[in-house]
Amino acid sequence: MWCRRQARRDVNAGLSRRRLLQVHVPRCFPAEPVFRDGGHAERAVWTALGGSLPDDAVLFSGQRFQERRQEYEADLLVGVPGAGWAVIEVKGGNVRREAGDWQQLQQGVWKRIDPWGRRRTAGTSCSATSSGWD
Repeated sequence: MWCRRQARRDVNAGLSRRRLLQVHVPRCFPAEPVFRDGGHAERAVWTALGGSLPDDAVLFSGQRFQERRQEYEADLLVGVPGAGWAVIEVKGGNVRREAGDWQQLQQGVWKRIDPWGRRRTAGTSCSATSSGWD
């Protein structure tokens, strides 16, 4: 993951400053996230985003929002100045779309999931709390 903390470690490990300056280094919160249940899919997306976002971007993991009595969680939240916010719901393992429904294989049984609804609700709460970011 190319967050700022990792870049500092790499400089200390002797990697060239020139090489590091060519790599995008967004601000990441937390710098080294802990993903639940292994979180292989979330870690893969986190790493890919961290290596491709511009320097002035921010990347959050497991961001929680509360709106009145309802609590929401965004797996990943990306902010890019001048562009806005993206709320990312990551699904790993076996996911399919069957007859218009999204389904995920959980303990050998296909269960209906609603990744769009989770993204929509977390995104609504996020936009309500981040209106001052340009």
